[in-house]
Amino acid sequence: EVEYYEQKLYDLGEHVDRLIRLSSDLLMLSRFDQLGSGLEPPFQPQRVNLTDTLYATADFMQPLAEEKSQTISLELPPKLILHGDEDNLVRLFLNLVENAIKYTPASGQISVQAETNKREIRVAIQDTGPGISPEHIPHLFERFYRGDKSRKRHDGGSGLGLAIAKSIIEGHNGRIWV
Repeated sequence: EVEYYEQKLYDLGEHVDRLIRLSSDLLMLSRFDQLGSGLEPPFQPQRVNLTDTLYATADFMQPLAEEKSQTISLELPPKLILHGDEDNLVRLFLNLVENAIKYTPASGQISVQAETNKREIRVAIQDTGPGISPEHIPHLFERFYRGDKSRKRHDGGSGLGLAIAKSIIEGHNGRIWV
C-alpha cells in the first residue's frame, strides 16, 4: 500500500513539473508577443561567445544522449562572437539539441556545426533520426503544434518548444528553418 501512495505522489510531482514548464513557456511567449507592441523586449543583450555556449549546451545534454547511446559531435570555429541575450540563446540551443536527442534512435548521432561569414552566424543541428514528414514542416514553429499525434502527452512536450525557439531567433534578428 505504501508503494501505491509513493507512485501516486511521484505521478503527481510529474504533472506539477509539466504544468510549471507549460506556465513558464506560455509566460515566455507572452513576453515575446510584447515585442510587436513596442514594449521593452525580454532580452538582455551582451557580448556572447556562441562557441562556448554551444560547447556548454552539448556538455549539459551529454548525459541524456548517453542514456540512448548517442553521440554529440561539434564542429565550431574557436570564437563566434555576437551581441545577444545569453540566457535565451542557451534556452534555444538546449531546446534544439534536446529535440534532436528525443527524435534520434538509440546509437544515433547528433551534430552541431557553425560557421560565419563576418555578417552572420549560421548554426546547423542535424541528427540521424527518421526526419520530419513534409506535411508537418510548414507547421513546426506554430504554438501547440505536435506533428506526431500518436505520442502520449507525457512522452512529448507541449508543442511550444519550437515556437519559443523561433521567437528567440527572431528576437535576435535571425531566422530558423528546417
